[in-house]
Amino acid sequence: MCLTLAAALPAQDPPKPDPKPAPEEPAGTRPDLNEFVKRQYPGLDPAGEHDFTRLKNYTDGAKRFEYTRAMARLLIFYIKKCAMGSMLAKYFDSLSRTEAANQPTYNALHAVVLLSYPPERPNILDAEKLMRAAVRLDPAYEYPYYLLAELEFARMMQGNSTRRAVEDFLDKANARPGFADAIALQARVLLAITPPNKAEARKHVEKLFVLPPEDPSGFQDMLGLYANCTSVADLMERVDGASKAGQWAKRYEAQAHAFVAIGMISGKELGAATTRLEKALSMVSATEDPESVSEWRFGLGATYATLAVDLRNLDPKLYGENRKLFEKYVTAARLNFELGAEIEREHLPVDMRGPGAFRYTQFLAEQIGEMEEAADWLAKYLERTTLTSEMRTRLTNWLRAIRAGKGNEERPRIELLDGARKTENDAMLVSRLEAEVLAVKERGLHFKNGESQQFFVELMGHQSRDVAGLAAFLLADTAMQRKPEDIELAANAIAGRLEKETELVSREQAQFQQQLVNALMLFDKRAIDLRAAKRVRKILADTGGGYPEEAAQLIREFSREDWVLKVFGDRNKTLPSRELLYLNVKVLTKWFDEAIAALEKLDKDK
Repeated sequence: MCLTLAAALPAQDPPKPDPKPAPEEPAGTRPDLNEFVKRQYPGLDPAGEHDFTRLKNYTDGAKRFEYTRAMARLLIFYIKKCAMGSMLAKYFDSLSRTEAANQPTYNALHAVVLLSYPPERPNILDAEKLMRAAVRLDPAYEYPYYLLAELEFARMMQGNSTRRAVEDFLDKANARPGFADAIALQARVLLAITPPNKAEARKHVEKLFVLPPEDPSGFQDMLGLYANCTSVADLMERVDGASKAGQWAKRYEAQAHAFVAIGMISGKELGAATTRLEKALSMVSATEDPESVSEWRFGLGATYATLAVDLRNLDPKLYGENRKLFEKYVTAARLNFELGAEIEREHLPVDMRGPGAFRYTQFLAEQIGEMEEAADWLAKYLERTTLTSEMRTRLTNWLRAIRAGKGNEERPRIELLDGARKTENDAMLVSRLEAEVLAVKERGLHFKNGESQQFFVELMGHQSRDVAGLAAFLLADTAMQRKPEDIELAANAIAGRLEKETELVSREQAQFQQQLVNALMLFDKRAIDLRAAKRVRKILADTGGGYPEEAAQLIREFSREDWVLKVFGDRNKTLPSRELLYLNVKVLTKWFDEAIAALEKLDKDK
């Protein structure tokens, strides 16, 4: 009957699928930013060939590779330097509902966006799906194989993958000769194995030295790899040799001297570092490379500030010539910080302005205590500077915080933090929390209100470990300014977050758990210490070994002499340094069992 009925019906075309919606058109980029990128990064044309609102899908393998690599560099620049991550994420997501989803190039570039934004919690799972879709659509497409190798390398560093798995993808990426990113990753793999194969890694880095530099970021990565393969001293010698031979253009020669200065700062060779930075600044003007020159000014300012701090630590009363030298360092630091901010304001495009103003006024307000000057300078800066609306809001909030900090007004400080939370700006929220932790520790500006405590309790549920870790200290400190019942409330919130931690396999997890434990130990309560010790013991046992090196610092919080004296009545019950070095799961859990038993007995006997 059904067949008869079907035959009696007039012939019909199959129903057409609903038309795919057109992607949402983003605002694009401002002309001044396009011109800046084109001038500073030769080979990138953001208003033409590399306009992300008009993605291309070349079928020629070489063209597809070169286009993808250039676009990836540009997208990462937009996300890291121009705060365009949210806009790009939304735009590429809208393209996923169009025909672009069937194009290898789109899938690879969407993966780049997901791996870069948000920086605190990249969408790795969806990014991996896109990478695999790209190579499924074009099995000879080298760039997504490189992205897969990067992802596998990150897993290898966490103990969840192998060198072979990384190199399987790298072999396919290196089918493209001279692929600098893949060559650099191969060197990083060789440096990460145990023991590191520095000689073989250096051979790969030498290949990078003969390639023409493409941008400062990649060039600095190459220099860093060379130092890791050899030493900072060898890098200095190599840089000086390349400079004499005229191997690089002045811009990159200056970049090399500035990079060497960073190594000197790490080695506490501050005087030599200032000489290198001054040399870099003498080679390139602010009009030629404003981004780098601004950054070097900030670096020079920070170095002079460190020299001033070191001198004051050495001679707190600053006798005789030390007083003049100290004032000279502070003046030089102030001058270079201000120059960095002014260069950014005058020479960088609108989308890149603002961070320098924050750094300069943070130096004035928090490092040398010039709150009034910081507020006045920033107010004038806001009046005379064209900024993005988002950056103007951030700096206006920062100005309010400076003014509030002068009188320790608590509500404006919380409002500033809450503003960053509501806009989901985790980087700004972390920055402000760090400033508040510093204000509490160094200036005694404690939070004391119930409203503040409740805000920090809410932050304990934040998805970012960086946010929750800093909030834990502020919550504990706030509770200790209040009533006993507030301490119990705060301890429950912090311990509750610790109890959500189930493993200890990454540096991030170890550092976060240490922050939570440190906050709980501020209360100096046996019951709270017992709860913390039980949880860490369970995490250690459930993870079963393979801990990151940073786990030793977490465990050391329980093995301090003052803590073991309180728990065992014997300061010699600390864990041997050998056990902390090797992180033997059986030894560690046995020691924690003893500590937990001792704490339970103390709690019972009290």
